[in-house]
Amino acid sequence: MKDEKKVLGILSIVFGAIALVGSWVPFLNNGSFVVGLFALVLGVIALIVNRKNKKVLALIGTLLALASLVIVLATQSIYSNALDEASKAYDETS
Repeated sequence: MKDEKKVLGILSIVFGAIALVGSWVPFLNNGSFVVGLFALVLGVIALIVNRKNKKVLALIGTLLALASLVIVLATQSIYSNALDEASKAYDETS
């Protein structure tokens, strides 16, 4: 096996990590979703470019991006439900 081409994999890891860190913060996670999509695209391209080579960095970057996207979607759902419950509670008291 040949060595992998590392630039796209490293970029995917960096953007995936940034998206993963920001995916927990309520309003910042919207931007993290976009960064996560970008990291996912870079990771998939790196996987395609390294078809016959090692793919360690590309796989790590792709998995980080996927994890950040899942966390963003899950936290958006949680925040949405909390906001709905708060508004219902406010309507009931007034």
